[in-house]
Amino acid sequence: MDVYAADMVFAATDDKALNERITADAADAGAWCNVADDPHLGDFHVPAVHRTQGLVVGVGTEGKAPARASAIRDRIARWLASS
Repeated sequence: MDVYAADMVFAATDDKALNERITADAADAGAWCNVADDPHLGDFHVPAVHRTQGLVVGVGTEGKAPARASAIRDRIARWLASS
């Protein structure tokens, strides 16, 4: 894998062993890595984001419950649309 020119890497395959190898390669290269199937293995988390004119809302759960973050983001988006 060619992660050595990257500053940020996303390991998001359906193969846990491959994600672990990508994570190790990213660490060797000094790149930050987000691991989709094991958030504790990665270096950073990506929030659920809603963008609307003049406003950006991000919801994060420290990688512990991404589906919950998405659901809360969607509830906020619906509330904003109804306001």
